[in-house]
Amino acid sequence: MINQMKTLNIIFCGFLSLLILNSCDDLVEVDPPVNEFVNDKVFTDEETALATLSGMYSEMMSSQNFASGGIVSITALCGLSGDNYENRSTSLAPFYSNELDEMNGRVETSIWIPAFEFIFFSNSILEGISSAENISDSTLSQIEGEARFIRAFSHFYLSNIFGDIPIIRTTDWRENSVIKKSTPDAVYDFIEDDLVAAAELLTEGYSFSDSERIRPNTFVALALLARVNLYSGDWVEAETHSSEVINAAFYSLDSLPEVFLANSNEAIWQLAPVRPGQNTNDALAFRSPESGISLSTDLINSFESGDQRLRNWVDTIVVNEDTFFAPTKYKVSSSNQPVTEYSMVLRLAEQYLIRAEARVKKGDLAGALTDLNLIRARARLNSLTGLSETDILEYILLERRHELYSEWGHRWFDLKRLNKANDVLSLVPFKVWESSDVLYPIPFPEIQRNSNLLPQNPGY
Repeated sequence: MINQMKTLNIIFCGFLSLLILNSCDDLVEVDPPVNEFVNDKVFTDEETALATLSGMYSEMMSSQNFASGGIVSITALCGLSGDNYENRSTSLAPFYSNELDEMNGRVETSIWIPAFEFIFFSNSILEGISSAENISDSTLSQIEGEARFIRAFSHFYLSNIFGDIPIIRTTDWRENSVIKKSTPDAVYDFIEDDLVAAAELLTEGYSFSDSERIRPNTFVALALLARVNLYSGDWVEAETHSSEVINAAFYSLDSLPEVFLANSNEAIWQLAPVRPGQNTNDALAFRSPESGISLSTDLINSFESGDQRLRNWVDTIVVNEDTFFAPTKYKVSSSNQPVTEYSMVLRLAEQYLIRAEARVKKGDLAGALTDLNLIRARARLNSLTGLSETDILEYILLERRHELYSEWGHRWFDLKRLNKANDVLSLVPFKVWESSDVLYPIPFPEIQRNSNLLPQNPGY
């Protein structure tokens, strides 16, 4: 697997360097991309096309940023902006204290640029397959579905982090040079269209990836679509799509020690490590005393007595004789070990929590409690009964905190979408909270290129 991914990464990097030369760093004022490379080289045969596509996932894991689970990924940076972490790192302090400004280079290089790179790459794939030859219809369908999914996935995180963002539909530099921001509602409409199309185009199982859960299938698209439905308040569709994933034959809740293993029963989509002898970036980021990130005392104290997630997913580390709590969902942080863990992106437990919340909003309190209690039962907690709608929603939010901490900034996004960020984060020690901090600043270089197209977010 590692050698294969290295090869794919080389293919992808060569392709990407030609394709996005001067285009992603200068997103709205770009030079013409080398589209001929896409049409004439990448899509002349199935092997090269699939290798290039697979290399995109390798690229996601080759650094520490954006989707990698590393120390400057969404998991770390957006996690710091919430209340699940404590911070000892000077370089990451602005994320923890919510004192970011438009000159913060991490915002640009770790989130903005990588996300738009993958959007641009996805668009190039979609344009390339329009003239593809010698590739079967089933393979073209899978490629288109994966490209649409990654485009939607990247727009989703950009929208939730920055608010109004440009929707990038093409590699055409002329069109991109005059594109303006779109509202989150418009971005969500675009994302939903891509995900619905992806779900129809993609294969249901994982046969196309040698039974490994490292590339999107139909249920990967539906899982993200269920989350988008939840965030946008479409309770009917959120329940429908999460149920489709829950009822699929491929997934079941795993025991706590097995959830984050490679190709676990709970995994919907994972990213495979690409460096020889190294497991996940997540383990390196959070198990190392040098990382400067640990779990907050407030999070630890919020767990109920006997919650087995504390036993299985939390450990202590000692730094200069001080003891801190570390997330240990991923166990293997040392080098030269067999690869047994993949970085989790989407998993089944979230789908139960999505459905539980949607059911409450629809008035199905009994159904919501059934889903909520499945998650609690795995953690060896008592079932909840006879609760009001308000109480169930509070428990769902708490279970999301306990189940999904140190994964993809879920807590940060939950507090924002539920309008609880002001009340919760204004009370966290060492945070300098203002209501405008719910959005990150647009990086200054992007503003400088065209302030009319990309005006700065309020408060910066």
